[in-house]
Amino acid sequence: MAILIRVSDEIEIITLLTHVGSQIHLTSAVIFTLPSSSMCQLRMAAKSLGNIWKKQKFES
Repeated sequence: MAILIRVSDEIEIITLLTHVGSQIHLTSAVIFTLPSSSMCQLRMAAKSLGNIWKKQKFES
């Protein structure tokens, strides 16, 4: 069973429930439906944050 939750115009959460034997597995994903220019800015910000984190990790 899949559940789609619309948080806002830009963010959706999809949750997948799967039944395996007597267990239920829950998998979720957050989907950003931003304009391509905003996604590009988001990727660049994440990349620079990753670089800062790596630099601090090696310096300490």
